[in-house]
Amino acid sequence: PPTNCNPIQGTIVFNLGIPGPINITYSITGSTIQTFSGTTNAAGILTIPYQFLENVTATLLTAVQPGGCTYTFPPLSDQFILQQGPTIAFNGPNVFCQGQTLDLSTFVTSNEPLTFHTGNPPTPGNQLISPIVVLQGTPTYYAFAQAANGCTTTAFVPLNVTPSVTPVLSPATICENSGPLNLISLQNPAFPNGVWSGPGVSGTTFNPLGLLGGNTLTFTSSSNCTLPATTTVTVVPSNIPTLGTTTICSASGPLNLTTLQDPAFPNGTWSGPGVTGNLFNPAGFSGPVSLVFTPNQNCSGPATTQVLVQAALQPFLGTVTLCNTDAPINLNTLADPTFPSGVWSGPGVNGNFFNPANLVGQISLLFTPTGAGCFSGGSTLVQVNQGPIINLGQATICENSGLFDLGFLQDPNFPNGIWSGPGIIGGNFNPIGQTGINTLTFTPNVACGGPVTTTIVVSSVPAAPVLGVAELCANGSPLNLTALQDPAFPNGVWSGPGVIGTFLNPANLSGTIT
Repeated sequence: PPTNCNPIQGTIVFNLGIPGPINITYSITGSTIQTFSGTTNAAGILTIPYQFLENVTATLLTAVQPGGCTYTFPPLSDQFILQQGPTIAFNGPNVFCQGQTLDLSTFVTSNEPLTFHTGNPPTPGNQLISPIVVLQGTPTYYAFAQAANGCTTTAFVPLNVTPSVTPVLSPATICENSGPLNLISLQNPAFPNGVWSGPGVSGTTFNPLGLLGGNTLTFTSSSNCTLPATTTVTVVPSNIPTLGTTTICSASGPLNLTTLQDPAFPNGTWSGPGVTGNLFNPAGFSGPVSLVFTPNQNCSGPATTQVLVQAALQPFLGTVTLCNTDAPINLNTLADPTFPSGVWSGPGVNGNFFNPANLVGQISLLFTPTGAGCFSGGSTLVQVNQGPIINLGQATICENSGLFDLGFLQDPNFPNGIWSGPGIIGGNFNPIGQTGINTLTFTPNVACGGPVTTTIVVSSVPAAPVLGVAELCANGSPLNLTALQDPAFPNGVWSGPGVIGTFLNPANLSGTIT
């Protein structure tokens, strides 16, 4: 053909007027010479098959009959013109979602005006009124373009439509005072990313304050082919317990806080200064103390109450310094007259008396007032000093030994004091009439020096020995005096004129010798 809008398989026809076999030479659009051997038809026309892909000019050069004549021609040529048709192109990815609105004229472009059709070949009967379509199922559309030269192009519009899904969201019921709700917990895990919107929404949290009742929230997933989904968050009003209050003394024992609770809220947690578990210890507090009770029930909020703590009055007690050798003292002498009744306690205390015996150092005593009022116990310190340790000697004497100087029994560290007891005369002891054990008391003249005792054993005087007598000559031998001894007194000392040991030498003696 002389013209065509598209590449085409055609023929080059040479009308040679020579029947039969023939060999020719020719050129295509000025290219190198080409040869072709064929047979013309009865009319002498030679047909050569050719693929026309562009504008072509065919020129016949020579024709030779096998074993015959050779013909030459002035250049004989003809031309094939490939007309330019419209182009159609597709923009971007062709994946769309079901239900999506698409303007086909933005997806399909051409260098010529376009129309869109639901069938092929395109006809006015299957042409779309508008290029804007709503994608459903698997749509079939064709794009048609026609150039001014009459060439047309039809192209199938490749649309890949993916079914749309709606995420399934979880509902929730929360309390108005429960704090912001993390909306991620309501999302479908298959759609982790997206945007929440609705009343009380900020980012991915929902604030229930002031939004009692059902609240419709919308989640728009960022995943392809998903539709906005909605859920409902129901906000339930919060209940606040009504707590009691009380006034207590700072010296009172711990207060059981359950006595202040609202019976409608039996379980919960107390908090605040001085609170341990369900008890409040007022020690160290004065004035109103704010305590908080947080119920365990759903949709209940914390409540606050005040416990008024009265400062306890404390007695001002006197003090004293004693010796541990002193007699018990009456503790009423140390009491505060503002608190006339109360109970004393501490080491050495018996009733209202304090006995310092066996105690030493600072002794802490407690006085707890009794009666009505807000008061606490007071304490005082009694200084008890250690008495000196005095070591007295002991003695055993005879009844006839005369006055005994008690200074021999005194501790040299305590030289001054007063002795008392049976047979005492000043600083001496008279044993006469005091046979047996005699307990004597020494009271030293030193601070905290208490009386100490010792004993003197007085032995009775035995009867005098009965001695024998003898007559001797002045020139006789010495007499062994043991022969004259009383057998009841085998041991003793002899003395007198002429006595040497237990012998009497009569030399130079005369008369009666005693």
